[in-house]
Amino acid sequence: MGRRRRSDELTDTLTKRSRGGDFCPKCGAFVRWVRLDTGRWIATDPEPVIYRDDGKEWLVVGNKWDGYINKGCQIWRPGDPTTDTRKGRRIHAFNCK
Repeated sequence: MGRRRRSDELTDTLTKRSRGGDFCPKCGAFVRWVRLDTGRWIATDPEPVIYRDDGKEWLVVGNKWDGYINKGCQIWRPGDPTTDTRKGRRIHAFNCK
């Protein structure tokens, strides 16, 4: 068995085998849980963001039961082109206060 990529190890750290509570135990913020296509759960911020596929941020994309982590996103900002934009959710661990 070969070495695992660092991003795979980080993905395992961010995901859980079962859904957690509705509030983050570290900062108390409300979180939304999304089950990934791998069967594991990940906490996300409740409000979706608009993104494009040409950046370095990680977002959870997909609906509540079959999401996946897109590891190449750029959050849309006013003034950016609006072509090829989609909605996704930020991973709460990256925004936890």
